[in-house]
Amino acid sequence: MKGSMSKLGCPYEQYKSLLEESDYILDIYERSRTDESKYPLGFMKYVYERLLRSINGFVNKAGILQSQLSHFDPSIRLRSSAIDGDFSIPCGEALQKLHKSIGRLEGYRDKIDTLIHK
Repeated sequence: MKGSMSKLGCPYEQYKSLLEESDYILDIYERSRTDESKYPLGFMKYVYERLLRSINGFVNKAGILQSQLSHFDPSIRLRSSAIDGDFSIPCGEALQKLHKSIGRLEGYRDKIDTLIHK
């Protein structure tokens, strides 16, 4: 499996990008819930539909990376390609964080779906 890691592009960068995307989606969700009364219902429905699409896209991308990483030894470290530092995380830890992010966003997806259809 040595050569397979390079087929993923840079798994660490994909992993970090997905975690940032997850944080961004959660931030938008939290802001939309606190500012909900300031905007017309039609606009909020649009925001929630966009959030739903973002969550579905995230879950798909994270699921693919999770599937690819599951083939590697959990102790293998995913390393950053950044020149300015050595950032890394064990594959097993990355898998756990991806799983947690997927589960959390799937929970929000259900809440958002309920908000859209109320």
